[in-house]
Amino acid sequence: LLFWKEIELLSNVNDFHVCSLLGTINNQRTTAVFEYHSLDLYQYLRQQSIPMDNCSASSFLLSLACQIASGMKYLSSNQIVHRDLAARNCLVSSINNQLHITDLAMVKSEYANDYARVGRLQSRIALRWSAWESIFLNQFSLKSDVWSFGVTLYELYTYARQRPYHALTNEQLVQQFATFSQESIPTLSVNTFVSLPKPELCSKEIYDMMCECWQRDSTQRPSFADIFTFLLGRASGSAPLVIPEKL
Repeated sequence: LLFWKEIELLSNVNDFHVCSLLGTINNQRTTAVFEYHSLDLYQYLRQQSIPMDNCSASSFLLSLACQIASGMKYLSSNQIVHRDLAARNCLVSSINNQLHITDLAMVKSEYANDYARVGRLQSRIALRWSAWESIFLNQFSLKSDVWSFGVTLYELYTYARQRPYHALTNEQLVQQFATFSQESIPTLSVNTFVSLPKPELCSKEIYDMMCECWQRDSTQRPSFADIFTFLLGRASGSAPLVIPEKL
């Protein structure tokens, strides 16, 4: 029943930057058939040479960021929670290098180490991309997707050369998030617990927006509509140097 509810939901998804459900095959088991591209964004980034200066990287990376934000804006406008946004879950078209958001990485053996069983329910989640409330409370929402988007931007601006929180083991990271989740931590210092460092090729404005995605209070994180507008403005050179307005 849950499978068919999801199929019904996905059958109505129609966006250029989200992989489409092409149909189902009914044999002994029902199989969903999705649009697919063999190269994902993680692989694509690692194939690229890292530019020596910010200007060379800026338009390229902003284009990718805008495409992901556009797809997530569409999903969020339809109240669809992704739960596993990351570079590995963005496919790259071999025809025009356009991005298409998918949700297949969890079943790929090469990404097995990106997932861990954590929390009271021992749910298998992408620990290093997940919001604290997803880890400890098993709560997933449009705003936990925003958190994951911030980590995905970090992947973009490091050309996927740096694993998020690479210096920490899973156990150390869980402990750090546990400290972060405590309401007694002063607001001004709270983001020092979980904010990833600013990538060398990332502007201050983009990094500030990334940090907004990692706010402890999920209601204080920007919406995908805000994020898309902000990034599109940066891509066209007309964005104000402020954080997107929160809902």
